[in-house]
Amino acid sequence: MGDGARGRAGQQCAGGDSNAGVLGAGDRRRTPASRGGSSEGPWRLRRADRGDAQGPLAYVADGTAAKIRRGEIRAWSAFAEDKMEDALARMRESADLQDKVGQGEVDIPAREMLADMLLETKRPAEALVEYQQALKLSPNRFNGLYGAGMATETAGDPAAARRYYTALLKSTGDGARSTRPEIAHAKAFVSTATLGKD
Repeated sequence: MGDGARGRAGQQCAGGDSNAGVLGAGDRRRTPASRGGSSEGPWRLRRADRGDAQGPLAYVADGTAAKIRRGEIRAWSAFAEDKMEDALARMRESADLQDKVGQGEVDIPAREMLADMLLETKRPAEALVEYQQALKLSPNRFNGLYGAGMATETAGDPAAARRYYTALLKSTGDGARSTRPEIAHAKAFVSTATLGKD
């Protein structure tokens, strides 16, 4: 598992990062965690399981939101332990449920996280299907566009990758004020692809 995947797993087990929703695929995850994720992970998983009505999880202590959140935490915990099929099944269940009820104000849509997992496990064609679905529900998300670009690039479809990266650059004002590596990669790819067409 790459450091980026461990970083996402650690963020979810530890409660997430308010900026995580705009991180891209692969190298976009800023803070790698150890293979087991944060030491706080098991504590949060126990709290989510029993539905504590106090503390940081109080607002989702009962109901569908809590079920989705528990599924995401369990999925990333399994992912951090290299239990890939279990991780994918749990995240897909959370994504399907979230699609039915609406995602509300979440840092990262579960469908997008499922796509990230698939991309990390070298299944770009499957990842693209999930990114496309996520983008239908949350158009122009940075992570969704970049992830779809990475998926199509990895799958050997440069024309599609160029479209996604171009959309990403358009949605960020061509990344004029950004030093993010995702923007640099998108610019380099689009520039190379354009030169190749000339």
